Amino acid sequence: MGVLHVCVFPHWDDLAPIFGFDLVAGPARVTGIFLDLSPVLPSRPQLTLRDAVGSAALQAFATRRALPEWADIFSEDMVAIRPVSGEEIDRALALAEQALDVLLATVRVTTGQVVDAIAAGQARYCAGQRQNEHTVRMLTNFI
Repeated sequence: MGVLHVCVFPHWDDLAPIFGFDLVAGPARVTGIFLDLSPVLPSRPQLTLRDAVGSAALQAFATRRALPEWADIFSEDMVAIRPVSGEEIDRALALAEQALDVLLATVRVTTGQVVDAIAAGQARYCAGQRQNEHTVRMLTNFI
């Protein structure tokens, strides 16, 4: 089994969301793809995955995956799928690339007054990620 786990955190003075992309594969097939632009401060307007890739693109997948309790760190737009074809895998990869491109094009610096709140929001995201026993187990096996 292999896991590609990508998280892109903005600087602490940037209110941009956290880009997250995971691809989980067994020996014969991809079993899960997860993509999100997770809000750091849910109370503040931020770029959403829907903004970056469009509503239709988010609805274009056949089999959604249920998320665990700790997944409240993700946005309501999160893509969590069990791909049923190579075409779905390609579509998810294209969405991830598009979302990252849009995110990087919107990087901006905010005022210093929210730096502590952004840092706390990023720490909350990390705490949620540490609750994902699958990722922890895979990373432990490779370290």
